[in-house]
Amino acid sequence: MAQCQFSLTAQGWQRHSSFPFCFFHSTSRGGGGKSARREERVRVLASLGEKRSEGGGGGRARLSPLPPSSRPSPPCSFFFFVFPFRSLWRKGAALFLDSGVRSQVQLVHTYFTMEGLPDALIGEIVKRIESTSDLSSLSLVSKRLYKIEAEHRHSIRIGHNLPPATDAIISLCSRFHNLFNVDINYSGWTQGHGNQLDNHGLHILSSYCLSLSDITLSFCSYIDDTGLGYLAFCKKLMTLRLNSAKRITSSGLLAVAVGCKNLSAIHLINCNKISGTFEWLKYLGSDGSLEELVYCYEFCCESLKELSLRRIVTVEEIGLRSLLGKCKSLEKLCLHFILGLTDSDMITLAQNCSNLRSISLQLEPLFCEGPEGRVFRTPLTDESLKALALGCRMLQVVELTMFACEPAYPEIGFSQEGLVILFQSCPILDLVLCGANIFDDEGMKALSSAQFLQTLELMDCIHITDAGMRLLADSPSLVNLTLRQCNGFSDVGVGAVVCARKLDSLVVEGYGRVSRKAVLGAAKSVRYERDYPGYGHLRRSSLSILQD
Repeated sequence: MAQCQFSLTAQGWQRHSSFPFCFFHSTSRGGGGKSARREERVRVLASLGEKRSEGGGGGRARLSPLPPSSRPSPPCSFFFFVFPFRSLWRKGAALFLDSGVRSQVQLVHTYFTMEGLPDALIGEIVKRIESTSDLSSLSLVSKRLYKIEAEHRHSIRIGHNLPPATDAIISLCSRFHNLFNVDINYSGWTQGHGNQLDNHGLHILSSYCLSLSDITLSFCSYIDDTGLGYLAFCKKLMTLRLNSAKRITSSGLLAVAVGCKNLSAIHLINCNKISGTFEWLKYLGSDGSLEELVYCYEFCCESLKELSLRRIVTVEEIGLRSLLGKCKSLEKLCLHFILGLTDSDMITLAQNCSNLRSISLQLEPLFCEGPEGRVFRTPLTDESLKALALGCRMLQVVELTMFACEPAYPEIGFSQEGLVILFQSCPILDLVLCGANIFDDEGMKALSSAQFLQTLELMDCIHITDAGMRLLADSPSLVNLTLRQCNGFSDVGVGAVVCARKLDSLVVEGYGRVSRKAVLGAAKSVRYERDYPGYGHLRRSSLSILQD
């Protein structure tokens, strides 16, 4: 077998390297004694490992021919390559393709030039090189490698070591069009380092890098709301991190929130100008797209009156508790399916937000630490209800939803006694109780004595019977009643309420034991449905900012 040598040298390499390749052909035999060679397309499948060449140094790496016993069974095609880079050997694994015919495998040593490798294969090699200095060295080999390396560079970090900043960002963005992650960090910067990246530089970045999904701005003194607003052009942006961005305010965050529909994570650290209006936070919370929100201790929100968060992850001490402790003017709060929510957050809320008038809590079971060890239940307990009862005496609108909880398992963190304490301590006008399988006729007795209760919605409260509904007939102020999927009572219980109260509206949905006849004419406005739209399609404008 003929052999030839191929070598590749790059600026900065200290020694000569050789690149042998061995390629396995498969030869198929057809009928009639005729043979035909089939060349099949192959693609790289295996991940690349690292292996030093035997004997050290930059000498030639050789692949020994496979003995007959170790050769793979036909039909198949193979492609091995060994790619030395500095002191590391990166080896690809075998590739198999089913030829569909009986084949014989011939071992042939073939040496390729770099020009003989397809761009896709070189791209696979480039993607597995993690060192920035190695990538830079590789790009100096040839114009082709320079172009391929630029196409596969997905992240860069910019700091005060790249002056002048504007020229640097123009050069980088014109070369690297496929950037996903950009970290701009001026930690330790002084005037002697030259100018930082400014609003114009961020405009250039957002214009060139349309695939940008993650950006971090740290200690960027020259960027304000105007520059941050340019990120609205990055429609794929998912994560925004601001660290000590002293000139960024709520207006800049609102521009990003409105323009970047995929934004799902925001990290704010020492951004003390973010205060006043919080329309950006309401906007992100309105469709549930925000999944992660990390606050800092300097996050100023004393004038915030409405806050709505849905399906985010909060971190102890620097998360929700830190935020709620500063919202002295908060009047309306919605916390829906918050991962990391604890009683301590609710206690902090009650101690600092005495003006709270509306709260919507939607909870689902999580693994929580309890007195008896780790349990699977909704995260809040009676400690939260007692804190709200003591600290939020102006509370008028309450929604408590326990989602995906069954009577046996998983548990609800609240007890009926805790619910009763809250109902009797606050002047509640509007109450939604959903999925409360802990609530029964004794709880209905407490509700019947609530002096201010005007609107009541019960959903999936399966332990309420006709006896409990009769007690509700004594409620002094009740005018609006909604009953959904509570199959513990019948026409008898609903009829008792209807006869005793002059209802303005009555909604009955998802019942098998309550007939249409029992509700017709029972209120000024009546809606009766055997089915109900499902939890996700309910609209409660009086309770939830998320549905405004």
